[in-house]
Amino acid sequence: MFVCKKCEDGKFPCNCVVKGFKYILMLFSLIALIFIILFVYKGIKFLNKDGRTIQITGKGEVEARSNEASISFVLREKNNSTDKSKNIISQNKINSQMGQLVLLFQELNINEKDIKTEDYQIQPISEWKTCDNNLGSESGCQSKYNLVGYEISESVTVKVLDTQNTEKVLSLLVKNNVTEVSGPNFTIGDTENLKNEARDKAIIDAKNKAGSLSKSLGIELKKIISFYENSDYPNFQPSYEMTKNMWSGLSTSHTQPQSVSAENIQEGSKKIISNVSITFEIED
Repeated sequence: MFVCKKCEDGKFPCNCVVKGFKYILMLFSLIALIFIILFVYKGIKFLNKDGRTIQITGKGEVEARSNEASISFVLREKNNSTDKSKNIISQNKINSQMGQLVLLFQELNINEKDIKTEDYQIQPISEWKTCDNNLGSESGCQSKYNLVGYEISESVTVKVLDTQNTEKVLSLLVKNNVTEVSGPNFTIGDTENLKNEARDKAIIDAKNKAGSLSKSLGIELKKIISFYENSDYPNFQPSYEMTKNMWSGLSTSHTQPQSVSAENIQEGSKKIISNVSITFEIED
């Protein structure tokens, strides 16, 4: 214990001893106050850490062109007889026509697995028969639908992996008297790489903005607190032009077009857009 000379005679307490205790007590109080201030500061910082963040947005775009096309068509044959057994004749005609088309598709490097029958139907054909009023009701005649035959149809979809062959497929169908055609519908086969590329561009854009903004505000950005992406991955819609009566006139016109011009078919393009939001913690 600190003892001054005046207290060496054994008389307690003396003034210097009291002052020593006071100094020690003040020192401990000061240390305790420092710890309290630090604790409160850290607590406030923890509770309000969201207030020490900044949110930066970024945008990335990738131009995407289609690399696949699908074309649908229908083959039809009518059996103008009520004899169901004669339907086999119509079926054989469709099978023969379809077999010929498959061979022609294969010459364009289209695999059989990319030729799909979507629907196959055999439908009765009926006609409304009206009684002759001159015969009167006593003749027993009744107006009704009468079966006059059957119609057989096969709906097919062809996937064209090389879009350069799109117009060739259409021309092929026209030359083979296929009058019910829809498409082409252009799509992108694999979009994951394009999505990732757009996202990477958006992140780089956000980081560049963060660097520029931190310099302007005179702050330092520490670590990333959160990341959010809101992207626009559009369904690829066909973009093509065909002559006005290219298909509409096929079923009624005796003069059918023998080919489809490549200039009329345009694959078009779409933008895959990624919007990101990155939250950074501001350095103290």
